[in-house]
Amino acid sequence: MNKPSSVGVGALIGLLVGYPLSYFFQSGALRAKLSLGGYIEHISDVFNSRDLVGTAIGVWIGSVLVFALIGVMLNAAMSGRRSPTP
Repeated sequence: MNKPSSVGVGALIGLLVGYPLSYFFQSGALRAKLSLGGYIEHISDVFNSRDLVGTAIGVWIGSVLVFALIGVMLNAAMSGRRSPTP
């Protein structure tokens, strides 16, 4: 696997993991209103809510970006350990 595609795979995995995990970094008010499943299913409603939008978007974007970067770094570290095949 070449380097650009491995970075893309790591970023995609990080994005997919970061979206549901961003729920745990949201404010207590949001978590009191929605379960994890409700958060994932109704993310557009969260972003349209006047009470929640202030921090919800920032936390969501931050979490997704952080986990995407973690995915890229882990994938790069794992692909660096593989021995090259002739």
